[in-house]
Amino acid sequence: MPLESVKPKCLSENEPLAKHSNFKIGGQARYFAKPATEEELRDVIDFSESENLPWRVMGGGCNILFADHGFPGIIISMAQMVHSGGSVNGSELWVPAGLSIPRLGRLCRECGLSGLEFLSQIPGTAGGAAVMNAGFSRSGNRSECVGSFIDEVRVFEKGVGITNLSKERLSFRYRWSNLQDFVVLAVKFKLKPGERSEIEQEMKQNYSYRISVQDLRYPSAGSVFKNPENTQLTVGRMVQNLGLRGKRAGDAQISEIHGNWIVNLGNAKAQNVLELVALVKDRVKKHYGIALELEIKTVNLEEKIHA
Repeated sequence: MPLESVKPKCLSENEPLAKHSNFKIGGQARYFAKPATEEELRDVIDFSESENLPWRVMGGGCNILFADHGFPGIIISMAQMVHSGGSVNGSELWVPAGLSIPRLGRLCRECGLSGLEFLSQIPGTAGGAAVMNAGFSRSGNRSECVGSFIDEVRVFEKGVGITNLSKERLSFRYRWSNLQDFVVLAVKFKLKPGERSEIEQEMKQNYSYRISVQDLRYPSAGSVFKNPENTQLTVGRMVQNLGLRGKRAGDAQISEIHGNWIVNLGNAKAQNVLELVALVKDRVKKHYGIALELEIKTVNLEEKIHA
């Protein structure tokens, strides 16, 4: 059977990945998929298996670094998965994986549901936030993580199909979850009733603090490294203490505003970002004795990260 006759309609070929990453970095994917339904997702995965192609899933592209040489298989974007799975039942809120975080915040406010205000205006999708256990803390406040509010997740599991994972089957740690082993289709949050005006005020305060300390002037993937445990120093503070803010490799730069951000000044390459990653890891290890762990996700770069 000819290849074109079995290729799902939601697939495009030779897609520039820089278009789909907040970093604006990345070569071409052999195929790029934008499934809008569970059936389309199954078709894409079936196609990948029939053609023996590797595949990787992405959400909104806000914390991902693609290789300059692209990806030889299928990149599956879940950002179009927004038309099913949404419902409200008291304090329980089901949302599709592709729902953007800003839209999720507005939905919570409109429904008078409190708990996720800390996510206000963070880029990305509900599914991506669940997978990485996204979080945020305002100065002087304890850090909140989205996993604390997740009650159930609808997923695609390889070899099993589509199933629901109850809270008992979910595991969350700082910027990690066991959902990385699945394709997230929808997420159920368990929240609490709140006044719309108070929810909106808290969202505004979180956003105001965020734009005051983060570098939103240039493309980036947000925090590059996870903050290490057992120390009061954040990665941003360590980088600042070491005098590394503003260091450049090509058009990639360690932000002059936030030491745990690397920004794209215009035409940065993945290799430039990796040079700065290596610089920070080396200097922090030598000065503080701490081995930093990446928070951003990399695609087709793993061998370079660990070389």
